[in-house]
Amino acid sequence: MARSSAPAKPEPKAPPADADENGELPEGWAHANLGELIGSNGLFTDGDWVESKDQDPNGDVRLIQLADVGDGYYRNRSSRFLTKHKAAELVCTYLKHGDLLIARMPDPLGRACIYPGDTKEAVTVVDVCILRPDSSGPAAKFFMHFINSPQYRVFIEERSQGTTRKRISRGNLAGIPLPVPPIAEQKRIVAKVEALLARVNEARERLAKVPPILKRFRQSILAAACSGRLTEDWREGQLQLPDANEVLKAILENRKVKWESRKLARLIANGAAPKNDYWKREYEVPLPPESEEVFEEVPSWTTTGLEAILATDRPGMKTGPFGSALNKSEHQASGIPVLGIENIDSLQFIPGSKIHITKEKANELSPFDAKAGDILISRSGTVGEVCVVPANLGEARISTNILRVSLEPDTMLPQFFCFLFVGSPFVKNQVRRLCGGSTRDFLNQGILASLLLPFPSLTEQREIVRRVEKLFNLVDAIAKRVAAATARADKLTQAILARAFRGELVPTEAELARREGRSYEPASELLKRIQAARTEGKPTIGRKRGSKGA
Repeated sequence: MARSSAPAKPEPKAPPADADENGELPEGWAHANLGELIGSNGLFTDGDWVESKDQDPNGDVRLIQLADVGDGYYRNRSSRFLTKHKAAELVCTYLKHGDLLIARMPDPLGRACIYPGDTKEAVTVVDVCILRPDSSGPAAKFFMHFINSPQYRVFIEERSQGTTRKRISRGNLAGIPLPVPPIAEQKRIVAKVEALLARVNEARERLAKVPPILKRFRQSILAAACSGRLTEDWREGQLQLPDANEVLKAILENRKVKWESRKLARLIANGAAPKNDYWKREYEVPLPPESEEVFEEVPSWTTTGLEAILATDRPGMKTGPFGSALNKSEHQASGIPVLGIENIDSLQFIPGSKIHITKEKANELSPFDAKAGDILISRSGTVGEVCVVPANLGEARISTNILRVSLEPDTMLPQFFCFLFVGSPFVKNQVRRLCGGSTRDFLNQGILASLLLPFPSLTEQREIVRRVEKLFNLVDAIAKRVAAATARADKLTQAILARAFRGELVPTEAELARREGRSYEPASELLKRIQAARTEGKPTIGRKRGSKGA
């Protein structure tokens, strides 16, 4: 594992031992560095350096990863293993139930959780610290809540190193000062924090269930829209509906007229059609593709192939330029934008572009233009994402991982096509069948041309789009409220932890002792006792012998 070459930051100066007397700490509290609070039988060490070659998917020892360490909770996400023989060879430290795991890398940096145990014996990776306190000092839960508090995160950020990805060393973690209350007060703080966080986490868990529900609701809306169910009541209220078969017949007749007139104008203008000219070929009547899928007929609807509704003034389907047509050396930070898959997300066009080209190069790539109302489809990466090009985009070109569809005006609304492509089970089943059993991991024009599309009249398409957008606006409004509530819950967690370690969450032990007319042991005495025990039997602090960890 590469070590950061960034220079070490100056370590913040620890507060004075009598900070409580100066009003910086509640009465009876004291400051100590994290490493000083590990008792004589404690453990504070890096995890183990286990490389890929050391792992075995059939091993009987689990390898806990950074992904398993949550911010106050154990995630249990990874699935890596090694054998006991290899663990012994690497002199690994086995985890115990109740150990505190501290992540030395983001996100967030320094997060900590309690290890709950596993069905298998377990070790952890070098970028996770293991803290195992003993009965002479603070409990693991006290450490965990402070390490996850905003005060501690400030120290962690100051002591982190690295440029591309920050990390913090175990040594720097050990040197961070903690405010230490008396033991009895620590227990009350932990109990109060966990009672409050339980309520916050319950709310957070409920909020986390909402986005998947909203996602399913959006899919249900689209499925209803594309099957005719969404506008069933609308159709019943119409005195006379256009018959989609008659509409499609008129579209095909008009298409032939436009084609022949534009071809004639082209020939007159040029004297003859240039080689490979789009208009040189003879007109062919677009026939509906054959499909094994059966569309449940909706009164006044029909089905059509895509070619019947493609634009007649330019190629209706176009794949972005391949190979040397657009080299990386021609990419610029500004100029004419080249649209890619990053511009498409959940039926929405995302502004901005990673790639730009000069005006001269854009002229050369003019056949790959993208105009307002065009449909962009991702054909690699996240395949099948679609959106409509907005009216305010300006001049743009498409990249090789984009397929552009241009529809003839007054045939099918671009928004309705997008709904069909991502929300119609009838259409999606065709795509799966056409791609099945192939090594193809992208869409192409042949697949699109082979799709049979549900086709209502333009009047009903407009009503469908209006209803879908109205419902989607409602979903978006709910999603924003859920996101805001989740953010408030996150802030509340940090506020609870901040108050806890300022001594504001529960009565101090000093206050209770005066109220009850008794004495108490201040934290300074606890620290003396821990220090005395450490001189007799040193705890395990630092890297194990032979470890390669940073």
